[in-house]
Amino acid sequence: MVAEVEGGRLFQINSYGSDARQIPGKLSQTLQFTEDSARHLYNALKAEFGFSD
Repeated sequence: MVAEVEGGRLFQINSYGSDARQIPGKLSQTLQFTEDSARHLYNALKAEFGFSD
């Protein structure tokens, strides 16, 4: 999901855990990335796994 916020865009990843949890389908975690933090994550993944542009 990408959201427009004051000062730019956010890329958001939501996780919901397993179907066996106490409340199935309940949001478990949210990760939000600005363009800068997404670039840092991409560069780390690229270095670790050898992704090419």
